[in-house]
Amino acid sequence: MNLRKRMLRALFFPVTVFLWLVGWCLYIVGSKNNQNRAGKSQAASKKDPIETIVMINEEMLVATDES
Repeated sequence: MNLRKRMLRALFFPVTVFLWLVGWCLYIVGSKNNQNRAGKSQAASKKDPIETIVMINEEMLVATDES
């Protein structure tokens, strides 16, 4: 029984460390990518003063009121 536990630890420890490293690498790359996008979107919004608004379709409102 003791040998079995050692073997399982020896198998799962490297797998756990590998997955942890991959997760942190993806987290770091994603956070750096997110910072670059934030700067670009702010610069684009200064150049292009287009606003977006939400419009409600009146036909859909009438259809839902009748039912």
